[in-house]
Amino acid sequence: MGRIKDAWDALTKKAVPMMPIGQPFASYNVVGGTFVGISDNRTNYIRDGYQVNDILYSTIKLITDKVSLPEWTTYKVVDEASFKSYQGLMRKKDISTEDYKKAMEYRQKALEPVYVDRLTELLRYPNDYETFQDLVANSTGWKLITGGRCVWAQSLDMGANAGKPFMFHNLPYQEVNIIASANMFPIVEEGYMIPVLSDAFFPKCEVLHDKFQNYDWDVNGSHLYGMSPLKAALRRLSRSNSAIKASAAMLENQGVKGVLYMDDPRVMNGGYDPMDTRKQVEAVKSKLVGKGEWVGSDNWGRIGVSGYKLGWQSVGLSPVDLSIIESEKWDLKRFASVYGVPAQLVGDTETATYNNVREAEKALTTRCAMPQLVSFRSHLNRKLQTCWGYEGQNVFVDFDHTVFTELQEDVAEKSSWIKDLKALSPNEQRMLLGLERIDDPMFDEPWITTQDGMPLSEYNAPQVDLAPIKMIKSEGEKVSFDYDGVLSTDKGKEEAMSEIEDGSTVYIISARSDKEGMLGTAKKLGIPASRVFATGSNKAKVEKIKSLGIDKHYDNNPDVIDAINEFTEGELMNED
Repeated sequence: MGRIKDAWDALTKKAVPMMPIGQPFASYNVVGGTFVGISDNRTNYIRDGYQVNDILYSTIKLITDKVSLPEWTTYKVVDEASFKSYQGLMRKKDISTEDYKKAMEYRQKALEPVYVDRLTELLRYPNDYETFQDLVANSTGWKLITGGRCVWAQSLDMGANAGKPFMFHNLPYQEVNIIASANMFPIVEEGYMIPVLSDAFFPKCEVLHDKFQNYDWDVNGSHLYGMSPLKAALRRLSRSNSAIKASAAMLENQGVKGVLYMDDPRVMNGGYDPMDTRKQVEAVKSKLVGKGEWVGSDNWGRIGVSGYKLGWQSVGLSPVDLSIIESEKWDLKRFASVYGVPAQLVGDTETATYNNVREAEKALTTRCAMPQLVSFRSHLNRKLQTCWGYEGQNVFVDFDHTVFTELQEDVAEKSSWIKDLKALSPNEQRMLLGLERIDDPMFDEPWITTQDGMPLSEYNAPQVDLAPIKMIKSEGEKVSFDYDGVLSTDKGKEEAMSEIEDGSTVYIISARSDKEGMLGTAKKLGIPASRVFATGSNKAKVEKIKSLGIDKHYDNNPDVIDAINEFTEGELMNED
């Protein structure tokens, strides 16, 4: 009954008797009223792994240092299709440079930075003792060592921001006990408890629980804990630590390396006076110690002379004899493999070259750091939308990708390649380099390769009599058409064709959120896709008309016509 009472007290947030620090975790496993225990001693993974094994320390630190680099901020989603494509590509466990480039293009289209009350500030300083980058790095360390991480969102109980976090804290995962649902399938988590603390119960909704998959399913729910990678390498860890201890003990307690003796049967058979033998031993000894004539750099290359035949017997075993060195090399590669870290980055100098190391840095990011960042981001955004007070709001938290320079292509090399391509506009070249486009129609035109470069439309080519070919000048007005109810109608298309025949430069500027349908009409009329704009609102449409320097605009919305008549000519067009 005591166990059931403790669990009930936990579920109702009553104080639970403190377990003395240093005591083992409760070994009982009861679903729906008591703690779900775990057979692993996760504390040992920290004490006997990370803290004492330099190979493991270096391996894990490489990953945590990498995930600590990017800053985090709040965004709103402005393009759902691009957003889904971005998320899909970023879920790849080893994303290629090309896929990453596409993902960044989708991200640019999908997300727009926005300030979100307290949340934006929390992504800088989540508590009084660490930055958000520190919090992410520390939580990742817990996951890599113990198999999972728990981040507690300390929320407000009242006021306008009730239910929203005002602090984030990492819970020590090695001390966390899970409380699960009643006897049913599937077994699900209901909350979390830290037995060594009094009244330390955390409801499921307040905690972000991100863990490695654990396939050791049982009816008690122990599979709800993440499986530490070190569990798979437990025997290797034990052997590695034993080898380290043996090597250290040998160095700390080393005595004489061996015994130098007179290898003469007459000595053994009593053929020499013991006193004389002792004198000979002292004479040889004096030559080997201090500034003896057989030792020191000054005696390098000299010949030592002894009155007796000497023999040598080694005492103890060397690290080579014990295969410690080879064992450490193998352990290095295997521990690195468990975490997906390239061995070159943790001291495997045998295969390390400049190119290998550069590729290894890229692999560290794509295989190790990025999956952990994406996993944390997914759990964080899910909690924000389900439990942490941002339900139904267009809020998305993401990290800065520009810090991972190893994922960027060699811009200098690519720029040289792009220069050799013909008939590309500056914006097309910038897109190939992963840069943002310049919102100017001139940069959407192909440029002539001259000393300074110039748009094709401004290039005055030598005129040749090519009659009856008609030379078309591009000196007409800039004219724009709304799409829905204007250019989508036969009347609008006829007017647009008339403007084109008169030499006008025609644009399509709509308040639509995407260009679907508009590009097909533009193609039929001979309007380049670079002159088609979906602004997302009438206000943005008016600003676009102004920024492009449009001379005349056709629209069926009187409010838009009134707004643009302050700076240009507007013509109201109705289908009839």
